[in-house]
Amino acid sequence: MQLKWLSTVTLSLCLASFTSASKLKEACGTDGQIVNTTTIAHKDKTFSLTTRTCPGFATMTKRTAKPSKFTSSLTRTAERKRQVASCDSGCTVECANLGEQPFISDCDILTDALEALFPESFTAPAGTLTTFTDDEESSCAYSYANLDSVEYSVCFIDFGFNGITVGDDCFEDFPADTATAGGFCVSPEVPDDDWIVE
Repeated sequence: MQLKWLSTVTLSLCLASFTSASKLKEACGTDGQIVNTTTIAHKDKTFSLTTRTCPGFATMTKRTAKPSKFTSSLTRTAERKRQVASCDSGCTVECANLGEQPFISDCDILTDALEALFPESFTAPAGTLTTFTDDEESSCAYSYANLDSVEYSVCFIDFGFNGITVGDDCFEDFPADTATAGGFCVSPEVPDDDWIVE
């Protein structure tokens, strides 16, 4: 009985610790380095895909319902040295107030640009944050956090789909009381799937 209570308290603290970071960029930390920037043109617009290292991810707690797995995969020993394909990946949407309310139309533009890149993919090295933004004024940005100890090959179409899924579920009906100013698309709790889209 006491062990069950302790597990519940520990899980609640881990959830609060991640949520209080409010954004993946904050959880990433400020001492990371940009490892890649790619410019993408689509329908007379220019977009940027920027990947940076995230030392903060190694100590970040992972939101999970399983008390035995509180940390990101980066804190585990890298027993496997290979690339994981992150395509056709479903996720669990968790809405959160992450700052200023993005316009769903801006998120639609990002999704359209990402889905137009089908069947291509990008590489998300272990412990990195990859952000996709419109180089013009836009209220929406998508971020892909690889919390694992191996690199992922991420399909652009999945990145766009998971990003707009968060928008549809969390803030499409803004300013309704149920709307939030953002959210997360959390990877399923299976091996080789340790990522979050914001």
